[in-house]
Amino acid sequence: MGTIFYAIADGFEDGIVLTQARHCNEEEQYELSEFYQEYALFPEGKPLPLLYLTPDDLPDRPEDGTFLKLNNHVWILDENERQRYLNLNQARYDAEDEIKKQEKKAAAQKKAKHDRKMLSLLSNIEGWRVSSEQVIDEGGHTTIYHHKITIHGQTLTFLEQNVYNFGRVVNPEYALTESVSSGGLQMDYRGKAFWYTLDNHNKWTPVRELTEDEKLATTLIENYGKGVNEKIRQR
Repeated sequence: MGTIFYAIADGFEDGIVLTQARHCNEEEQYELSEFYQEYALFPEGKPLPLLYLTPDDLPDRPEDGTFLKLNNHVWILDENERQRYLNLNQARYDAEDEIKKQEKKAAAQKKAKHDRKMLSLLSNIEGWRVSSEQVIDEGGHTTIYHHKITIHGQTLTFLEQNVYNFGRVVNPEYALTESVSSGGLQMDYRGKAFWYTLDNHNKWTPVRELTEDEKLATTLIENYGKGVNEKIRQR
């Protein structure tokens, strides 16, 4: 059978692996050319993938052979080298795992903050009903949402939609003033939230500042509405 030794190799489906290996035996020698009788190596057992190593980590010396039928390079390792590679792979795994844990922790904290904010906002309203309908616009089929939010005994209605090639908007479905019967888009005007509408020259013009109840309602829809996770529909 020949002496079994540790080896590190590339060219496997899993990338770089640590495995036991051996030189060819007498029977295999008859099937190999003179060169491969010395250069050919044979893996023994199941290779251990070192998923966190890169080709730059492989030994900086000529390889000791190759596993036949695999396009790879193989280096024979002593026990110290073997342990160093195992430690390096584990250290990188631990570092990546810690990053994932911190990201998961941060996501959980963000969600908890998000939920607390929503509960706080919801405590200021008396009701919120949502209905949806399918419509067709220039971008094809899409879903729009009608929100009815009751605050201080008054029900405000809004349309939430993903406008083709523009993005998600929240429009009031009631008269903003005696002369503006419906529609409107919320934008900042001198540091304050205003309703804007298009004038006769197709230019956005401020109509009036949002009331505190409107600010609360639009904040709820913008942050917790049905279309929060929708992407802009584009060509």
